[in-house]
Amino acid sequence: MMKQQTLFSDTYVWLSVGLFLLLSLVMYVYVPDQRCHFDIDSVGYDNIARNFSQHGFLEESHRLGVHPVQTVGYPFFVGLIYTLFGANISAVIFLQLLLAIACGLLMYAIAHDLFNKSTARITLFLWSCNVGFLVYPQVMLAEILLTFFVLLFFHLFFSFLKSKKNIHLILAGLVLGISILIKPMALFFVPLLLMLCTFFSKALKVHTKTFLFLLLFSVSVPVLGYMARNYRMYNFFALAPMTSLNMYQCFLSKVIARVEHRTVADVIDTQLRFKSTNFLDDAGWSHARSLFFTYLKQYPHMFVVVWFENVIKTVLGLFSTQMKLLFEPTLRGGDCSFFKEQGSLMQKAMGYIASGTQSTVIQSVALLEAIWNIMRWLLVIAALYFLCALKRYFLSSLFVLFIAQCALVTGIDGCCRYRITFEPLLIMLTAYALFQLYVQVKGASYETV
Repeated sequence: MMKQQTLFSDTYVWLSVGLFLLLSLVMYVYVPDQRCHFDIDSVGYDNIARNFSQHGFLEESHRLGVHPVQTVGYPFFVGLIYTLFGANISAVIFLQLLLAIACGLLMYAIAHDLFNKSTARITLFLWSCNVGFLVYPQVMLAEILLTFFVLLFFHLFFSFLKSKKNIHLILAGLVLGISILIKPMALFFVPLLLMLCTFFSKALKVHTKTFLFLLLFSVSVPVLGYMARNYRMYNFFALAPMTSLNMYQCFLSKVIARVEHRTVADVIDTQLRFKSTNFLDDAGWSHARSLFFTYLKQYPHMFVVVWFENVIKTVLGLFSTQMKLLFEPTLRGGDCSFFKEQGSLMQKAMGYIASGTQSTVIQSVALLEAIWNIMRWLLVIAALYFLCALKRYFLSSLFVLFIAQCALVTGIDGCCRYRITFEPLLIMLTAYALFQLYVQVKGASYETV
């Protein structure tokens, strides 16, 4: 683990943090209405948080005794803020800004330990002007809190690989488990991680059985504890109904809408309504589940098309779209979409960049982000090539698995904001590629940069 004095004595760190705070302050000042800090999902989070701060129940006020659709990790976080500071969105934004800064510092520390100081500095600069990290702290969404826990997991996990201290592994597993209670993005990553570490156990120099037991046990503690809590309160030993809702109402509805040339809203209202009193009761999706397999058998190609269209939204979507929502009070989530535009590929791209706002500044930011997004993926590929050339196969495999898993699970319902969970890994890989390219072009030695 990098010594703390190295991190806090680097002036470049605080220059980058200062740039991030300056850009964040400018954005906050120019947000026209407090409602702009709310996205579609924010309303539910706010309702649960208010109910928790006032009555102690992590449930929606109009559905008492019923588990919410999502896990309650983020509403619990917001509810604590409301309890301490009142129902004040500014307090939420301030603490999310602190979490975003913590994300930047964790990225710096991880990049420093995995690569070198120059890569860490480039990483921090890219973080400081990343549109996603600038926008999402300003919106009541779970993304920044989730990303913080994901980064903390990686920091502790790499610390374990370096020190071989089991306490680091246990803490890493606990942190990853807690992240699942915020959003279960990493749920399927756990078995992939276990298989990867088993495969590379000799290279990692770990005792395989002990390692696997400690990691699986520590991840399971918060998850199983939460499921036991749900059983005690609702009589269902389950995590959350989010996966079923996303699979049927978000994903299947799009498939049926395309096949039958109907609107998604009409499909949900007439065919895919939940039919039970408690969201944790999976029997309420029995009719939707039957339709899922019926349509999958008849139209498998449409399932593939919709799934990968959603993945493309996640992988190539612009964070600037959320920026438009932040500054345009009349805009709603989903209004700006590449797939809603008409014309050629270039016309669709330019329409997506320009839609939803008349602001030349925001359109320029979106254009620059689009160009950078394409360049960045090329740099990520280059970084993976450099890692493989140096025979750092475990690290490259770990990064690829996490990125691919997080991207592919969003095939249910793609959105650019889901990329923020693995955006830090993309930033670090990009920084490493830029460092390696600089070294090769300039012929500089590793020690001098």
